[in-house]
Parts: sequence; structure tokens; C-alpha cells
Amino acid sequence: MTTENIAAQPRNDNNNLDHFLADRPAIDGLALRNFVLERDLAGLVDLVNVCNRADGADWLETADALRVFFENPTGCDMARDYWIAEADGMMVGGAWMQRRDQSDGERVYFLRGRVHPDWRRRGVGRWLLGGSLRAAQAWEAREPSTAKGRVLAQAVLDTPSAGKRRLIETHGFTPNRYIYLMTRPLDGRYPDYRLPEGLEIRPVGNKDKRAVWEADIEAFRDHWGFAPPQEADYTRYAAMPVINPVLFKVAFDRDGKIAGIVQNFVDTDENAALGLRRGWTEDISTRRDWRRQGVARALIVESLKLHEALGMTEAALHVDTENPTGALKVYEDCGYRPVKTEIVYRRPLSDG
Repeated sequence: MTTENIAAQPRNDNNNLDHFLADRPAIDGLALRNFVLERDLAGLVDLVNVCNRADGADWLETADALRVFFENPTGCDMARDYWIAEADGMMVGGAWMQRRDQSDGERVYFLRGRVHPDWRRRGVGRWLLGGSLRAAQAWEAREPSTAKGRVLAQAVLDTPSAGKRRLIETHGFTPNRYIYLMTRPLDGRYPDYRLPEGLEIRPVGNKDKRAVWEADIEAFRDHWGFAPPQEADYTRYAAMPVINPVLFKVAFDRDGKIAGIVQNFVDTDENAALGLRRGWTEDISTRRDWRRQGVARALIVESLKLHEALGMTEAALHVDTENPTGALKVYEDCGYRPVKTEIVYRRPLSDG
């Protein structure tokens, strides 16, 4: 269905296509339709990876990971809130949105999208972002928030793309948060950080996924942007191909309660595609009553040794630079240094 054909249809919030009527680029054959998993998965993976390579990102998407995401959605309706832009049968762009109610009372509409490098600077990105924003505004009008917090739209500049930055900012978004990608070499030279008395590292396996996930969720309840999880969030987490609890470093107290976690993983497909030997030390969390006692530092050091033993040459993680627990300083003390910055942009959802 092309956007010209959409114009002849009655307003239909079951697919949100009508919100894209405005700003349509004058490109022959340009069409918009809703995402269909089996039809579009491979093409969307290719689109994301072509964009990432063009924009200098050092991560790649996989079909397995994206399938898990789409099969276990939260805060969205796949048949309504995901869109594919095509021109003469070629996927030239994609956009999708989610809504989450945060524990601080704010409601956030997350807007994401990609435009193929060969189709940029022709208005496709402006069209998709503007339509997504209007679709989010219509959703809020139908189901207004009852909380006292703000209602916001969020977009992320996750690659160093000047064009995408301009696109986001011209739609009224302003920088709200900065996320570092940090790396450090695995060179055998690690600080001598050790667990405090009363804790020990114990092995975990697949049977422990739920307990680890719940401990991580509990630890992050006081962090920026936290939204109470749904069961689909756990299902998605448990099904992610890179989640391998055997690699986790988990500290337990004498009562058998989890005190701290580093959820290590290695993405072998990504490493092969990018020519890397990178191990990830991600989703680092410490239970509140064990914070500021060196738990995270000790678990990170053990994680670095693990990745080196696996043949990796560098470790990586992401961190919110304003993390209230002082995570950035912890990672710097462990030898990590920032190599890239993601910018989280926000704006009031309403144009008023």
C-alpha cells in the first residue's frame, strides 16, 4: 500500500499508517506498510547492519537476536507500531515505537528508525520520524497517562551520524543523557580488587537465569529510566542467544542471596563479522546493602581474567555517565576508557 493509497482510506489506528501522510517525500514508488516478521526479518537485519557500517558503529545486529525482540514485545503492538518503507521492492527504511511507564511517574515513547545510506538526504528519515511522533501522540490521546509525571518522546543517537543528529534535533529533541561505550585491553594487568568478607563467587547456569534477572532488576529500581518489568521482558532476556550464565560472575552472601553480578557474554558472530575478539562485561549490578564496598570492582576483575582466558583481547561495556551509584568511576578504576558516546534525546510528546 503506497501513501497515496493510504490517503483514500478512513483513519485507522489499527495500523497507524495514516499518521505518515504528511511530509511524504516525492519519490516514485515509495510505499509504507506494517512490519511482518517472517517477511521482513532478514531485510531489516541487513538494513540495520548496512546503516551501522556506514555510520561507524562497531556492533552488528543478528536475525536470532532481533527475532527474540520481535517475538516478545513489551509496550507495543507489532501489527501497529512497526513500519517498513519500500521503494520498488527495496527496503529503504524502517521505524518502530514502544511505550513504557517508568517508576518515576514519567511515560516515555521510544522512537527508533533507520534509513538506508543510499536513500538519505531525500526526506525519508524526516518522514518516518515525524510519522512515528504523530502516531505516539495519537496513542497518548487515546490512552492518556494517569500518572503525574511528564509524557515524553525519546530518540537515541547511537552512531556518530551528523545527519541523524540534525534530524533528531530539528524535531524538537534535546540531549538528556550520555551513554559511553568503554573498552579496555585484556593484557593481564589488572588491579587487585577482591570481594569483601562474607561474599564468594559461585557458578551459575541456565537454571539460575530467573534469579539473576530478578536480582538485576531489583538492583536497578533506583536508576534513571527504570520501568517495572513485564513477563515478556524476562522471556526476551532468557531467550537472547548471547545470554550464557556459565560466563557470569555472581557473588553470593552467606545466606545464599545474590549480592552482585557481571553478566559476561561473547558475541561470536559479531566478533567474526567485525574482526574483533571482544568480551562484554555488561549488566553490572550490586545489591543496595553491598554497594560502595568493592563488590563490582572485584567481579569486574574476575570477568576480565575470564575473557582473557577465552582468547579475547578487549573487554567492553556501556555506562550511563550520570549513573547515581558512581559506576563510571568504578569502570575507570578498572581500566576502561570511553571510545564512543551515545546521546539520549528527549522532548515533550505534545507539540503544545
